[in-house]
Amino acid sequence: MALRGPLSFASALFLPLSFGLALVTALAAKADPQVAMIPTLASTSLTDTGPENDLVPSPLGMRLSTFKQMPAIDRGKYPNARVLCSGDPELRNSTSMAVMRPMPDEQQAGVIRCNAFRPDPVNLSWWAPILPKIEGKQAKSVNYFFLPESNGDYRLLFVQAVLPDDLLPAAREQLTAQLGTPKKRNEPGLVSESLWTESWQTPDTWLLLDSRKGSFRHDFTLTYVSADLVDDAAARGFDEKRYPLYYSAYNHYR
Repeated sequence: MALRGPLSFASALFLPLSFGLALVTALAAKADPQVAMIPTLASTSLTDTGPENDLVPSPLGMRLSTFKQMPAIDRGKYPNARVLCSGDPELRNSTSMAVMRPMPDEQQAGVIRCNAFRPDPVNLSWWAPILPKIEGKQAKSVNYFFLPESNGDYRLLFVQAVLPDDLLPAAREQLTAQLGTPKKRNEPGLVSESLWTESWQTPDTWLLLDSRKGSFRHDFTLTYVSADLVDDAAARGFDEKRYPLYYSAYNHYR
């Protein structure tokens, strides 16, 4: 299911948008037919979003070995890009060291965080994440959470992106238009006086939108979870109750 609208967040591999969503989806399915595609928050005209909108969809369930090949990274724009994961020594010299550090429940289950990095343009000896722009506004952070498999590889369990508040009304509007009225944590949707969590579920994907009534941070969080992998995650002690709100940014402050 593709969600159409002004917001282009899906999961986040980066490439100039010179071909359409159908082709990107077909290529991902061809590479790994077992993956569950993320419902995509895509521009109404993905082929005409311009160079400042370089976010394209990638599949939940993707294998880390495939992710590390960075098939959608624009090598012309980022010739020295590479994938780094929590525990990699290079992250000691990274502007994202804090957000790449796994939480205790992730460590217990063997879940690792990964992202695509490039040499920091200010200090080339440091690594900076490649962050997408959406409607000309840069994401604050994007993390990919991979679940270990018995064969030594990992699968993409969920993706979490922190986005500027400017995009919140459009994100909520298009999610509601495409997926219906969200479930809200404790009617009328309050976690506390200022924190809100709304969620949607499809057969393949759980989606969560965490926002605030008002905050000096001026951001919100979108989380996409592979419903196909939640049983495997539960078997490792991660969300053992298979509760979608477990993945809320406000439950574990990831």
